[in-house]
Amino acid sequence: MKNENYEKEVIKFFERLSMSIKKIPESSEKTPDFLIDSYEQVLIELKAKFDSKELQLEQKQALDTGDVFQHGELTGYTGKIAKIISEGNSQLKRQKDATESQFCFLFIIASGVTASTQVKQFISTFYGCMPIIESKSHQAKNCYYFTESQFFRFRNSLDGAFIVNVYSGQIQFILNDQSINYSLLKRSKFLEQCGRHIPIIDPIEMEAQGHVYIADCEINRNQMQDIQNYVFEKYGIKNGMRHNFENIVFQANV
Repeated sequence: MKNENYEKEVIKFFERLSMSIKKIPESSEKTPDFLIDSYEQVLIELKAKFDSKELQLEQKQALDTGDVFQHGELTGYTGKIAKIISEGNSQLKRQKDATESQFCFLFIIASGVTASTQVKQFISTFYGCMPIIESKSHQAKNCYYFTESQFFRFRNSLDGAFIVNVYSGQIQFILNDQSINYSLLKRSKFLEQCGRHIPIIDPIEMEAQGHVYIADCEINRNQMQDIQNYVFEKYGIKNGMRHNFENIVFQANV
């Protein structure tokens, strides 16, 4: 699907939330895609993530011949996705003051061969997630801000992101709790209206509920063993390990 079609879907999405949204005309300078002027002024930049033509062809050939298509990728931070986020943030940042917008968000379309993997990669890259397994539970729990985080990097300009799995239709709204606007966003009508319709992901609330860990320290993120020691001490983890999981997807025509 071309970006033009995604743009129409984004407009329909926010109109269903009773928000007034308009497409920002394109110019010689790269600008965000949309401006919402309902409860607060909000800028939205649309980004779609596709897979390589080679991988798409591999999937098509397997399914066309009745074979099972199998593909696996790690679900942690990736440089390619960090670049997409960085480009989108730059476009938002250029127009925030000019439009007098209170908040800036990316609208991410995961449209790859395995969109579920892409969604996990985006979340990991935004938040710097690292799964930690504690021996007594044998279950992994994500530690936020364990690795490099695009939300931390762009805390002065990026307030969150909408992430859509184009195949399942699932959408979630992830908040940048590192943003300088976080407290304002939590009290905003925009967030209140979104929360009536879609899941809101807030690491601070998730930590309070015991669902995630947060590495809220100033240790260099390249010093992973030091980060691990900090997190294990903070949460009283005696025997545990960090592990970047691979998401393996199997597909077949029925």
